[in-house]
Amino acid sequence: MKKIYLKCLILAIAAVLVELFVFNFRTFESLTFAPVNTFTVTAAGRTDADSAGTTDNSGTDDTVVKSGQTIVFYDAGNAVITLEQIDAATYNLHIDAELLTSPSSPLTIRLSARDEGNEQYYELPEVTIDPSDPSSSYIRLNLSGKAKSIRITFKDLSSPVLRLNTIDINSVRPLDFSILRLASVYILFLGLYLFRPGSRIFKIPLSPKRPLQKIVLAALLSAQLAVASGIILGNQTYCDPPWVHHYQYHQLAVAISEGHFYLDTEPSQELKAMDNPYDRNERDAQGVDFQWDTAYYNGKYYCYFGVLPVLVYYLPYYLLTGGAFPTFAGIMINCAAIITGSCMLLYAFVKNYFRRTSIGLFILLQTMFVLGCGLLLIANPPTFYNMPVSMAVALTLWGLYFWIKSAGRGTGPIRRHFLCTGAVCMALVAACRPQMLVGSFLLFPIFHRPLKQWMRRMRTASGETDRVAAMRSVLAAAMRSALAAAVPYLVVAALLMYYNWARFGSPFDFGANYNLTTNDMTHRGFHLDRLPFGLFMYLFQPPSFSGRFPFMTATHISTGYQGTTIAETMYGGFFWFNLITAALFFWKNARKRLKARGLSGLCLLSAVLGMIVVCADVEMAGILQRYGCDFGLFLTLPAVLIALAIHEETAALQTCAAYGRTIMLRRLNTLKYRAGQPLRLFYKILAAVFWLTAAVSFFWLLAK
Repeated sequence: MKKIYLKCLILAIAAVLVELFVFNFRTFESLTFAPVNTFTVTAAGRTDADSAGTTDNSGTDDTVVKSGQTIVFYDAGNAVITLEQIDAATYNLHIDAELLTSPSSPLTIRLSARDEGNEQYYELPEVTIDPSDPSSSYIRLNLSGKAKSIRITFKDLSSPVLRLNTIDINSVRPLDFSILRLASVYILFLGLYLFRPGSRIFKIPLSPKRPLQKIVLAALLSAQLAVASGIILGNQTYCDPPWVHHYQYHQLAVAISEGHFYLDTEPSQELKAMDNPYDRNERDAQGVDFQWDTAYYNGKYYCYFGVLPVLVYYLPYYLLTGGAFPTFAGIMINCAAIITGSCMLLYAFVKNYFRRTSIGLFILLQTMFVLGCGLLLIANPPTFYNMPVSMAVALTLWGLYFWIKSAGRGTGPIRRHFLCTGAVCMALVAACRPQMLVGSFLLFPIFHRPLKQWMRRMRTASGETDRVAAMRSVLAAAMRSALAAAVPYLVVAALLMYYNWARFGSPFDFGANYNLTTNDMTHRGFHLDRLPFGLFMYLFQPPSFSGRFPFMTATHISTGYQGTTIAETMYGGFFWFNLITAALFFWKNARKRLKARGLSGLCLLSAVLGMIVVCADVEMAGILQRYGCDFGLFLTLPAVLIALAIHEETAALQTCAAYGRTIMLRRLNTLKYRAGQPLRLFYKILAAVFWLTAAVSFFWLLAK
């Protein structure tokens, strides 16, 4: 323990040094700058000492400005401040300014400079000054020799009145010591140390019954939930959204409490009078008033998103309080269900099929699994669009967990109460995100071993009497199991079919085609030409990086498809954000071991279902980053199982290596194989995949 404490202390010291001398390098650098006090400040406007004068914009001459004064620009579109008579080496610029009408709004500025190498002004990159981040007001300059003058242009001002608190050249930048950043760096160092390829954590068998491992796993899940909650609560705009259509679930809750399914908001007469109200360009041309992204059918507004979140969250909250349920709170609850469900499902597979799994391997794979399920896509931002899909992901994870728990290893009897519970979860997915209902087909590969056991019992029964008795017993067990699985689907299907029929006159119409958004979904159709571009963007498009913070940028969307296709901002394909899915391409290496455990069919079908959902999203909706939640689970689950199978194969290879050479090396007649190297190589690759995945997700969060 003394060695552990010493290493933790060393890592803590290293984190402090990084915080001081890396993240605060500019502070120590600015100590060497010579302050400049000889310059003058002029503005294309007039000044008001008390900031309360008139806003007469009839003047044209520049005015000398002093710190603390208010500038009333003649034209908000030409808000320029000029620093003149500098004649000194200029290394940084400190600008403390704020809009009087909105002091907390960020300011976008463009700098232009004249120096010894440039007699005419040349432009520098745009900079954003955020009042909530004081360090952003210090701008590092790299001019050519001494500066002569600097022009500061404030872009896109909402008001021409600006207070200039202070402006300095070559000022000392204050130390920005961040406890959160320090803790993050320390956790990063600790993670790099704990999950290095030779770490002992990969030698400790997974055993959640041990108290210490319970604490470790509880800390892991708590940390994941804390990260998701921090991201959710950090999006204040979506915690209290200003858009009317983001309150559709509350509107539906009110409608249900009144005994109907249409929303109380009355569509405009102009919308009702349109021949095709789903034609977005025609709506804009006529200036028709409508509620965005709401289903419109037969003169009424409807919410076409899954109804289950309303029944679980919004309606009970409205009946109890009379208010609107905060969507971000439901997203947090769903994220907690996703995190715990992914852990329980993965542990069920490990317990039944992969007993050689270590606690370290489990932590890495569970983290990548929950990321692949779309945890970050759901949390950032916590919009109501993510409410039904997050609930669908959570229900699918828990449904699969109960089914795995019911089937066990396939050698014992089916536990029907778990089978029925899993069926309830999976059936309710249809009331959240119908396309994710394809996960119900995983029932067949999960329970194929118990079915084979029943058939074997019938074939091996000796004598006609015993065979008849065995057949009756098997049929009775099969019937009870079939009912346990089918009844939840029948009940949920009946309720949903009535809900659809009451709204749109058809039990199979969920109403998504009637939404009032960017295109006419009623005439969208199915076109194969959409698929190649859609598959590339969803799965294979590489992320785009730049050399400027936050480093990741939106990818350029360019298509030759001559038709209507919807594409929102994308930052890269699913495979690049979830590198563990590269294991899918090693299916052949793990096939025998998966087949021996009865998991090959599950992995293959899950991947196929994921691809079907991708194609469905491309055709029915378009290309949106958040839709990765629809298919992410189905592509990540088989990848994780393949990784576990390869680990088992590699562990067996290590055992062989302990006695001599491997079969491959015997054939090649090369050097002796060092015992333990196969697993070390596996962990090196897995650790690299994990940290690269974490890095890509981190940069995406910064860019988003």
